[in-house]
Amino acid sequence: MKTQDQTRRSFLKAAGQLTVLGGVITLGGCLGGCSTDSSSSFIIASTGVKATLVLANEPSLTNVGDSIRRVLGTNNNGRAVIVVHTADKKFRTMSTLCQHEGGSVQDPSSNKAICNLHQAQYSTAEGNFAQHIGGQSAPSLQTFTTEFDEATGTITITF
Repeated sequence: MKTQDQTRRSFLKAAGQLTVLGGVITLGGCLGGCSTDSSSSFIIASTGVKATLVLANEPSLTNVGDSIRRVLGTNNNGRAVIVVHTADKKFRTMSTLCQHEGGSVQDPSSNKAICNLHQAQYSTAEGNFAQHIGGQSAPSLQTFTTEFDEATGTITITF
């Protein structure tokens, strides 16, 4: 027959093993949930649909570094995009949907845009546009082909 001390030791040993096992399971779940590999669910499939902006109608895009936030019909699943004047006669477009946990990327300031959910920072500069540059680790933002026709003054975005 086991003594009370032996029973208590067996119980504590088993409880300690369960605690360690529970911690491993919890940590594994967090690491799996925080993984950037699951971001593909936030990428919008390319449709080839084009949206056009007339630069003369967008005074907030006049200078390099300027940006606008727009919902362009049902493109990008009806979510807003950010169009940035990145260089002379060059414009780029990024999704506002953060691929880490689906947060909303805020309007750019000081060459970066920040996710409201977890504070990941993304570049709005030409050289590393939409790339993660700081804050919590996260995949780069989805971008869309953007062309500027100087003769017509139009910006065409292909989704």
